[in-house]
Amino acid sequence: MTVIPPEHRAAVMSAFYVAAYASLSVPAVLAGIVATHVGLQSTFEIFGSVVAGIALIVAFEAWRTRPTRMLVRQEIAHVEA
Repeated sequence: MTVIPPEHRAAVMSAFYVAAYASLSVPAVLAGIVATHVGLQSTFEIFGSVVAGIALIVAFEAWRTRPTRMLVRQEIAHVEA
């Protein structure tokens, strides 16, 4: 079962790579700009706090939207039927 139609796979993969490279480079550039204004120590504290906050939000959302055991059992039973 494919989720992405064949005619859109290249566009989806290129969007994935653009998002991945942007998520690595933009924070580094922003941290460099912030470091010139507030100093290296403060930049590490700010950057670390933002990353920790985002990680907590993502962890909470992953926990909140996790499949329940009953749903997993129903899906398994549906596949086996």
